Amino acid sequence: PNFMFKLGHLVTDKEKPFIIYCAHANRTKELGKWLSKTLGFKHVLELKGGIEYGWIDKGFKTLKD
Repeated sequence: PNFMFKLGHLVTDKEKPFIIYCAHANRTKELGKWLSKTLGFKHVLELKGGIEYGWIDKGFKTLKD
């Protein structure tokens, strides 16, 4: 999608760690590969278990707008 290519232009330092997550970590592995291969991100990290199992179930808090 176009917004992903825009992300590549917005993030100027692709050497810094870039953390990605989704609800259950089903999509992040493929997205991480794409960010590295296509946009040149060097250190893509994923939240293991996603936001639900890797964060909320472990007792960490979230905020809502």
